[in-house]
Amino acid sequence: MGKSKKSSKEDKTKSTNDSTLVIDNDRPEYEILITQINAISKPLANKKLTKKLYKTVKKGAKTKHVRRGVKEVVKALRKDEKGFVVIAGDISPIDVIAHVPILCEEKGLPYVYVPAKIDLGLSSMTKRPTSVVLVKPNKDYQDSYDECRNSINLKLLEFINTSQDPWNIHDHDFQGFYEFLAKTRGTSALMISRGSMNLFLAKMGGISTIM
Repeated sequence: MGKSKKSSKEDKTKSTNDSTLVIDNDRPEYEILITQINAISKPLANKKLTKKLYKTVKKGAKTKHVRRGVKEVVKALRKDEKGFVVIAGDISPIDVIAHVPILCEEKGLPYVYVPAKIDLGLSSMTKRPTSVVLVKPNKDYQDSYDECRNSINLKLLEFINTSQDPWNIHDHDFQGFYEFLAKTRGTSALMISRGSMNLFLAKMGGISTIM
């Protein structure tokens, strides 16, 4: 009877693992997911970088070197923990995660968006949708970490250099959001974007700022 229970337990575990794999394999393609992201998901990782990020997040989760969720990530950022931040682009309402990029910029940490909270959750080894993850450096996956961090830095620079107004703050969808930020930070809506990013770039090593 003991053997039968053990066999039953093994079958149950196998079934759970199979279910996880099915959820992962049945996820929509990148091209479909990016049609569902919110308006502030910039810079957005491309398909290749997204896959690399998920793999690195998973490695970090296995070694317990990630912070998961808004509360935990914000707490880590305020404690000046190092790493890079991955944010889900399909979070709604956006005010749930809108302050995270600003905090990243103030702390000089690179950040990037990926299309889906479900996939970010799966990569961080939980079935719960995850809005944001901080990946900390670790020798067990240092090469993968460095590659992702460098790619995120390049993505941020590319994003900034493509426009004098990278966050489109004069666009109808952004106006109210940045006016709210302006009131909370006591400056103009335009300077919210440019001022915080200039500070971020300075902390990244004296890269030329945006005007």
